[in-house]
Order: sequence, then C-alpha cells, then structure tokens
Amino acid sequence: MDMRSYLPFLSLVPVAFFLCPGNCLIKSIRLPQPLNECFQRKTMYLNVTEIPGHAINSFCLNTYKSKQVDVHQELDVPKDIFNWIRSLLRKFISARRKRQVFPVRIRKEIRALSETERRDYFRAVLALKADTSIAPNKWDALASKFCTKIQNAVFFITKAEEALRTKVPHVTIPYWDSTKDFDMPDPVMSVVWTSQFFGNGDGIVTSGPFANWITGDNEPLIRNIGSSGMLMSRQGVRNILAQTFHYEITEGTAVSPENSIEIQHNAVHNWVDGTMAGLNTAPQDPVFYAHHCYIDYVWNLFRRQQKARGINPANDYPPTNNSFHQPLFRMVGFEPLRNIDGYSNFWDEIVSYEDSPDCNDGNRLRLSLF
Repeated sequence: MDMRSYLPFLSLVPVAFFLCPGNCLIKSIRLPQPLNECFQRKTMYLNVTEIPGHAINSFCLNTYKSKQVDVHQELDVPKDIFNWIRSLLRKFISARRKRQVFPVRIRKEIRALSETERRDYFRAVLALKADTSIAPNKWDALASKFCTKIQNAVFFITKAEEALRTKVPHVTIPYWDSTKDFDMPDPVMSVVWTSQFFGNGDGIVTSGPFANWITGDNEPLIRNIGSSGMLMSRQGVRNILAQTFHYEITEGTAVSPENSIEIQHNAVHNWVDGTMAGLNTAPQDPVFYAHHCYIDYVWNLFRRQQKARGINPANDYPPTNNSFHQPLFRMVGFEPLRNIDGYSNFWDEIVSYEDSPDCNDGNRLRLSLF
C-alpha cells in the first residue's frame, strides 16, 4: 500500500495522550508543521514495501525533537563522565594538529573475526561494564546523555574504541553487516543472535557475553528482533553508493528516503527493538556500536568513491539550516573540534575497514565489494 494514502490521517494524528483521574477529555491535535512536512516529504516517493513507516516515523520525530532544544542546555552530566569522555579523543585532537601518524586500525565484520579477536572484543566490553571508577560503570557512561548528543559516527565509534583499548590494547570494534541477515530466509535465525556473538534477540538477554546485563537505567537489556523496522539491504546500500555528494545521502537534504543513510540506519534500530529502539538507551546495547560501525563502513565506501571521482570528501559538507549542524559550529563536548572536522581525511588515515565478506563453501569467507 502506498504511504501517501495515509497522509490525510497523519496530519491529524495525536502526538500526545494525557492520562488523568476522573473524567478526562482525550482529543487529537494537529501535527506541528515541520513534523507534518517531514512525513509528507519522506513518503512522497515511497511505498511501505521499501522503507517501513515505523522508520520514517522514528526519524521525523527524532529530527523534530532535536531542533526544539538547545543541546548545550541538556549537557547535565557528572563532571567525571564529561572529562573522561573528552579525554578519550584528546590524543587524536592533538595528533591531527601535529599531523602525527598512527598505526592503522582495521575493523572487520563480526563474523569474520577470529575466535581470539572476538573473545578479546567481548573481554574489553565486559571490562568496561565492570569498571565502576565512573558511576554507574564506564560502559554505561558511554551511553550517557552527553554521549548521545555526539551525532558524528566517526567520533562516537572512535571514543568507544579508545575506551575499549584501555582494557584490551589494539582491540577494534567489529561491524555488523545486516545486509547478510536481510538476505537470509529468516534473519531471526542468524548466528549473530547466538551465545557466540550478541546473545539471544527474543526478550531479556539471557545468553552470550552480555547475558543478564542491567543497563544504566536499571533495566534489563532487552531485544525483540524482527518485530518491526527493517535490516539494511544490498539494494539500499547500492542506492547510497550510486550517489555522488554527501547532501544526496544525508538528512535534511537527501531527495529520496531510499538514498538516505539515516533512514536506513533508523530502520535497523527498530528491527532490533527493545533497548536499541530508544534514542537515549540504544548505546547501552553492544549491538549499537556494531551497527554504527557498519554505517561508518558504508560511509567509508562512499568516500572512497568520491576520491576516485576526484572529489575531496573533506570539503563536501552538506548544506544545512540547523544552527547546531553548521560546518564551523564547535562540536559539543569536543571543543575545539568543529562539525566539519568529522569529514576530515585524517580519520581515513587511522581507520581502515576490511571489506565485508560473502559466505562461500560453508564457513569459508570470500571478500567482495557490493
């Protein structure tokens, strides 16, 4: 069914319900104009078989909320967390100024890790979870309100990786290529949802390395895989890589939702569901970092193509009307870095991605690009 058939209804959808004792009137209110325009824009060329409505709904609501609040007013976090998070990228800030050379860290698809590499990664995560020198622990400190305000994937992943390396040197965050699960007859049966990898995906996590975790919100780690949303698909990634400039794949400027890396990213959050579905709770689940690492991998492929076409990705910052996303705006919590520094070629010099493998002959892996 074409989602445009829902538009007359969407304009009158209630955005809030009020529960009160006794007699209470509940009535619908019109959506704010920017929110309604987002729904209309994102469904103009789309039907529900391509991008689920839940992903578009999530994107539009989160985008609208992010524009209503000054992010500086929300950085109410303990000083020790603030200082620790900033310290994780301090050496990179200094090295970028001095043009220092770092050993290239190579990130791999989680199913391509050796048993030793996978064990070391899980050991580093568990060590951060057990480190209570910063309350409630260093893993959950990464998921604090401060951290969720850092929107650039490069910084988000790198700071988490640096924290892990304080426990197990040279470990890197693996990426989860969910296009491989999308192609399965039943993605819920993927090996990533076994005790060898992320643990179970049906309800409270009770198996695998993160079994019986209690999150920073004092809630159990929960997943409900496959209940809504959609995994990344090869065609979706091809749509992204078929574009030329960043503005064609980034939100507020991507013409079609099919080309938007943000909408495709949101759909996976909804597919995993549970803790991963919440804007402020998602980083509490290790799946979050593996998923974001894959998004950065796709972005890395896009930048490779730009360079091959003679385009300098560092200068291709998309236009925006959001004052907090302006290229020279100081990145919250990482001053003096600016937003445009996230597009710097410096990051390509310290991070490399092993290309996503294809399964061939059982457990053997054959590397291939899209």
